[in-house]
Amino acid sequence: MSFKQYSLLLSSLLMLPLAHAKPATSSAQSMLSESRIHQAQLAATKKARELGRAGSFVLVERHGHLIASYRMHGALPSTFNFAKSKAETVVALGIATDKLQSSLPQPILNNLMATQGGKYVIFPGGYPVRVGKHLIAAVAFSSTILSLDSNVANKDTPNKDADIQCAKAALAVLTKN
Repeated sequence: MSFKQYSLLLSSLLMLPLAHAKPATSSAQSMLSESRIHQAQLAATKKARELGRAGSFVLVERHGHLIASYRMHGALPSTFNFAKSKAETVVALGIATDKLQSSLPQPILNNLMATQGGKYVIFPGGYPVRVGKHLIAAVAFSSTILSLDSNVANKDTPNKDADIQCAKAALAVLTKN
């Protein structure tokens, strides 16, 4: 593919939220109730504690606007920014962040990150929340390298795996019937 073709594909990918945005349904509203969101945050942070992590939970609606966030005690402030960027990436592209590297050619990924001023990231830990095929929100988690108990890096679970497990714990609560 030529650079021009990559640029056109990138432009079309950035327009995806307009193509798949649908009005909120009662099912979507119940999935994103205050109670369910709180339960999702608790599930993500519980999983983080089990893995010896501290991090940030973020939920954005389908247009990328923040619905909820929580930064655990001991988490670096940067974890919030990473989690929010992961969630914004998901709603912009409609795909989990851990799937991006295998789904898009490297030049497109490079352009995506460079042209959006760092708003979008390809780090694992961001997932779409869907009702049927309709994207209604995105959930993400980003954790610190340090364990909760010390300033020693937790070598047992790599960050990307911890972020995936924590975000999936929240996603399971949000999509539970």
